[in-house]
This record gives sequence, C-alpha cells and structure tokens, in this order.
Amino acid sequence: SDLNITCSNPIWDNNGCTICHTSNNGGLGTATRPFGKYMKSQGLLAFNERHIGPSDEQPVRLVVRDAEGGVVAGLLGHTRWGWLLVDKLWLADDVRGQGLGSRLMAAAESLAIDRGCTGAMLTTFEHQARPFYEKLGYALFGTLEGYPAGTRQYYLRKQLRPGR
Repeated sequence: SDLNITCSNPIWDNNGCTICHTSNNGGLGTATRPFGKYMKSQGLLAFNERHIGPSDEQPVRLVVRDAEGGVVAGLLGHTRWGWLLVDKLWLADDVRGQGLGSRLMAAAESLAIDRGCTGAMLTTFEHQARPFYEKLGYALFGTLEGYPAGTRQYYLRKQLRPGR
C-alpha cells in the first residue's frame, strides 16, 4: 500500500524520501501517526517476524481502584515473543508498602505464564524501585550510565518458568 505523509518542516529530502521533525507538539505529530502504525504492521514487525517468528503481542493492563473508583495503582506492559515486558508500574503514595505492587507484578507474571511466556524484563531508574524488583526475583543484566543525566537506568530480568 502507498504511504503518503505530508511534512511542513522537512530536515532531509532526497528522491521523494523525506525525514520530518515533529517535536513541535511534544511527540509524534498527526502526520506521523499513520507512519508509526504502518511501520509496526508492515515494516519493522513484519521484518522481525520473518526472522524470529510471530510476536503474538498482547497488552497487559492492570488497574487498581479505590472504593470511590479512583485509580490508585496500575501496571502497563505487553507480552511478545514469549516475554513479559513491564513498561510502567505505578502506585499512589498512600497505598505503597501494603503489598499492592507485589500483587500487581504477580498478576502480570501469572498472565504472562498463561500466555506461554518464559521470561520477564523491565527497566527502572536509580531513584525508583530496583530493590523492590530484586526482592521479587529480578536480576540486573544491564546499566545505562548517565541516563538520565547524573543518574542511571537499570535493566532487570526474571525467568518465569523453565525454557521450553
């Protein structure tokens, strides 16, 4: 299929291929949103699946609400290629220390196992929750020094069940 993206601020144009910078609105502009979907469905995902098989990507969205219906905690991530990737885990300050984070992680891991996943991966900044994740059995496998500036980001993984 044809992909037609207009660009009001090109930074490179050669033989009909244009690179557009869209940070003026804080992220992907409306002109590039279709490209993101195209790239995922027709481009990069298709390329990767040809080499490593179907991703079977599925979202993981867990939300905890208080008695009034307000969101007090949640976990966002996805499963693909036999792994759980935890993108975000958040708890309101007033519900921390009550085991809720551990229960959310256990629920995500259980869902991932039900989907056939054998491992889990996540990142956390130095000021966040590395000891929490290590108590849950996650092990450090990488550190990105200086991200963000003056600190670091940790990469952790956990085996959910023995490999197939």
